[in-house]
Amino acid sequence: MRTENAAAAPTGANGGGATGGGSSVSSPSRQELLRGVPILVVEDDPAGAKLVTLLLKQQGAYVRMTPNAEEALQVLAEFRPRLIVLDLVLPRMGGLLLARQIKADPRLSETLIVATTSIHGPQMERVVREHGCVAYLRKPIDTETFAATLAACLADKS
Repeated sequence: MRTENAAAAPTGANGGGATGGGSSVSSPSRQELLRGVPILVVEDDPAGAKLVTLLLKQQGAYVRMTPNAEEALQVLAEFRPRLIVLDLVLPRMGGLLLARQIKADPRLSETLIVATTSIHGPQMERVVREHGCVAYLRKPIDTETFAATLAACLADKS
């Protein structure tokens, strides 16, 4: 399903647009949508990484961050996140190639990947799904709906 800001998200995750209404995710507290969820953020832009990490930690997630695909693979050798927030435009190895490698690894094949990208186009949803991502979010991310969208991805796959 595509939302108004063209972020592919599971049904009900972010429908209705970037700032309208509330999320349809039921949770005892909007402040703890991702409580205890291990998440890896792969983002090469320092400001973007800091923002995403802050938003996730405010929701109670356990967050690890890496600036590139190579370091992400090293972290994944010992860290098992339930979700990876993956920038698609990374130095050296791009995010789509990393997503494909993660999905090919039997230890990580069930890990959910949500792509983030400033590249937009009519085929983006199809491309990210073909590489194993469950959704994609357009950059700049919508800070009002970001956590709820990720929580909905997790809920849809549980």
